Amino acid sequence: MNTMKDAMAPESCPVCADESGVVLRYVVRDQFPAQLRQCHGCGFAWVMDPAWLESSFGAEQHNLDLGAVDRCSVVLDFVEVLVRREKISTGTFVDWGGGYGLMTRMARDRGLDFRNLDPYVKELFAGPAQLKTMVSADLVVASEVFLHLLDPVASLAELIASGRRVLVTAVVLNGVPDKDWWYLMPSTGQHVAFFTLGSLREMARRTGSTLVTDGRFFHVFSREKMRFLSRAVVRWRSLAYSLAMLNHLRFVALRALGRNPSRTPGDQQMMMQSDGGPRD
Repeated sequence: MNTMKDAMAPESCPVCADESGVVLRYVVRDQFPAQLRQCHGCGFAWVMDPAWLESSFGAEQHNLDLGAVDRCSVVLDFVEVLVRREKISTGTFVDWGGGYGLMTRMARDRGLDFRNLDPYVKELFAGPAQLKTMVSADLVVASEVFLHLLDPVASLAELIASGRRVLVTAVVLNGVPDKDWWYLMPSTGQHVAFFTLGSLREMARRTGSTLVTDGRFFHVFSREKMRFLSRAVVRWRSLAYSLAMLNHLRFVALRALGRNPSRTPGDQQMMMQSDGGPRD
């Protein structure tokens, strides 16, 4: 007969395999009791056995995410600066877990060859740039996705194998969280993994990658050494967004001169000539 583990019994950390303890108990979606464990070693915190997780990604829960548009804009500004500094702006990029495909469409409007991959959400904006399966990429973006994962090391290893660089966005956890920490998001139940700098470094070590981070939100894992300017824009957000302003001016100037770099007209034509279905 199966028995429930003692809540205070040692539980191996999914990131570094060290022992952990329960640091917080709270209620998710006004009905599910949740236990948050935190690693004694790397500091990674995760929710034990989130049985509600799969159901938390329905349309009703997505409708609660009013910050999606602003988040896509903020992340894309950063990504555009990064790929231009890394000299890969003509490469292929994947928004992994990209939902409706909003950031993919915004990126393609700017001329970047972004693709969207999300098997759990029906795309609305990606069109022919929607993927059925993962492809090789110069950069994989996982914007607020690793918060939903029960095995983040395995997922990162898979992405590193497909892309030379992986950008993960997640608010860094400092210390022990309390029930009023806004990033817990108990109203949706979607956030079940929380990363410290120590856990991010351990993930890089275990996947054979290097980590460059701003220590707050943007974290880039790479299989090869990044350029000096690329590392600088990751570490100093003020520099990244100063350069993002220049990118915006360039984009507006090109459109004013009738040299629109957008891939959207081509995507629209492709949609009209086919059934508009996803491509492999």
